[in-house]
This record gives sequence, C-alpha cells and structure tokens, in this order.
Amino acid sequence: MKVIHNILPEAEHRQCAKHIMDNWKRDSHNMELQRLFWRIARSYTAGQYAKNMEALQKYNPGAYTSLLSTNPMTWSRAFFRVGTCCNDNLNNLSESFNRTIRQARRKPLLEMLEEIRLQCMVRNGKRHIIAGRLRTRFTKRAHMEIEKMIEGSQFCVRKIARHNKHEVELHDEIYSVDMDKLTCGCIKWQMTGIPFVHAASVIIAKKQKVEDYVSEWYTTRMWQLTYADGIEPVQGQIEWLG
Repeated sequence: MKVIHNILPEAEHRQCAKHIMDNWKRDSHNMELQRLFWRIARSYTAGQYAKNMEALQKYNPGAYTSLLSTNPMTWSRAFFRVGTCCNDNLNNLSESFNRTIRQARRKPLLEMLEEIRLQCMVRNGKRHIIAGRLRTRFTKRAHMEIEKMIEGSQFCVRKIARHNKHEVELHDEIYSVDMDKLTCGCIKWQMTGIPFVHAASVIIAKKQKVEDYVSEWYTTRMWQLTYADGIEPVQGQIEWLG
C-alpha cells in the first residue's frame, strides 16, 4: 500500500469490502450487522452513507466505532472517484486469478512463471475469438444492465424543470438529473457510465434511446480492442539461449 501511494500518488486505492466485513464481524454471526454493512458499502452518496452509518450507530455503537477505524473512504462507494466507469468494491478479479494459478504456484519459479504465461496467453486468445464473434453494439452484460435500467425507469416519477434539468422520485428518494451535464444526483450514472433508472426515465420521456447515453467502454468495439493484442508464444526451453 505504501508503494502504491508513493509511486502512483494519483491512483485511487480501494479496499475489498468483503474482506473488511469478514474481519470486522469475525467473532459475530449477527446477520443484521452484515446487512447494515452492505448498505454502507453500497451507498453512492454522502447522504446515503451518513443515514446508513447512523442506523448502525443506533443498532450497535461498538460496531459503529470499530467500523470507522477501517477507513470507509476506501471501500464505500460514496467516496469513490467518478468517471472511471467502475463501482467495484470487491477484489474478485485478483481472487479469480489466484484461484487459476493455484496449481502453478506449487512449482519451481521458472516453471511457475511459464505456466502462468501460458494460461494468460490461451485466455487472451479465447477471449479474442469470443469478442470477435459478437455482433451487438454493447457486450452481453452491458445489455442486461441497460435493460434493467429501462425496466426500472417505469416506476420513476419525473418532474420537468428549466435548463434541461429534471427532478425524479423513486421509492421516496428524490434526485436531480441534468441532461446537459449528463449527471444524476444519485451519482450512479457518473460512476458506472450507464444511466441509472432516474436518468433512464428522463431519456425515455424525451423519446431518446438510453443506449445513446452509455459510455463507450461498454461497447463491443472496446471489448474487442482489449484483446486485439496478446501474449506471444515462445519456443521450448531447448531453444532458449543462455
């Protein structure tokens, strides 16, 4: 952690919320604490964060105090940098990688690195083929999320204002949507790059397509570019020169 802060001072450092929770309630099997924790971790705004932290403090003051010491700014979405099109607060990526190289890690150093290189090379090659076959505008996962937002938008109550701004209510929560700045008060649009239900309701009311407001990072073209290059194959060890 010190190296990241020293070498890459502008990089955002996030902690895995699941690891924080497991360590925080290590000696407790109270499911209510777990529920309150995930509400805090998944809060997108400072107001939601404060409300959920207050609920935890009322429920268990000791647990509230101990949770503050875990630096919530690094694992609650309310404090994440917007514009990255990423709301991850779990390290599933590294967990998946570690699980993949489990067998390789038992081997001597050179053999271990060769097996990891081979796994990565094959994985990139297969992903390149899969991405190349896709003919939709967005990736499958992105399409599912877009459809989810469109479906949820029907429950929003929209009220128009001036200067291309709108006030949207859903489940007794009200947020302001600015279509000129492409922002929503719930922050989810800015953080993920996909219009959340509040913004989706405004876009649909304007007879426009939600897809046209989705970040290009979710397009099939960007997915294909991710795997356009890969790891080069190498000769067998007998051909290696000292």
